[in-house]
Amino acid sequence: MSAPERDDSRGARISRFGPVAILTIVVIGLAVVLYYPIAMEKFMARYSGVSHVVEPAFEIQVFAQKYDWHFHYAGPDGVFGATSSSQVAKDNPIGLDAGDRNAQDDFVTSELVLPCDINILLKTHSADVIHTLGDVHGAFRVDAIPGVNTDGLLETPASPASGTLRCLTPCGPNHKHHHAPFRFVSETVYESWFETQLMAAQAKRPPPSPQPAR
Repeated sequence: MSAPERDDSRGARISRFGPVAILTIVVIGLAVVLYYPIAMEKFMARYSGVSHVVEPAFEIQVFAQKYDWHFHYAGPDGVFGATSSSQVAKDNPIGLDAGDRNAQDDFVTSELVLPCDINILLKTHSADVIHTLGDVHGAFRVDAIPGVNTDGLLETPASPASGTLRCLTPCGPNHKHHHAPFRFVSETVYESWFETQLMAAQAKRPPPSPQPAR
């Protein structure tokens, strides 16, 4: 008896290899889903300059625009006041809402000052194009992307230090001038600086509008 003829038609090939292809796709999909949290943790650790993700002591809001950096500090209550692009002005570069009671103890600086030996969460925003806040040695960097809030974890050194943070992504003709000074200081110096900034901001800010009676 002669051997049966081999069916090499496309349908036969699909029937033989189709289940294998489907299984492969399923396995790859499961691997992506399971590995995604680990990959994101490694990504954050790589671009924050620390070897693992840790809980930040507090948060600073970072606002980028051509060719300035502004750092928004929450007051003693730790709650940030609302901001709005409609309220941006020369003396209010991030559009802090003066009518928001949570904004009454906030202040904004063009210098990043932080205590030593602490982890800080920087939440970045951009008003125009993509910027990257970082140091030229690559120890820290975080992107500021229009319409997207980006987080970066910064671990300050154990000893006082100072220098300049720069925009590491070309953002226009004056890109080389897009930088901001930073200082990492002792806890005592930081508390004194914080109090001075807080008092200066409150002295310039009008009182909040009274709440309507209910």
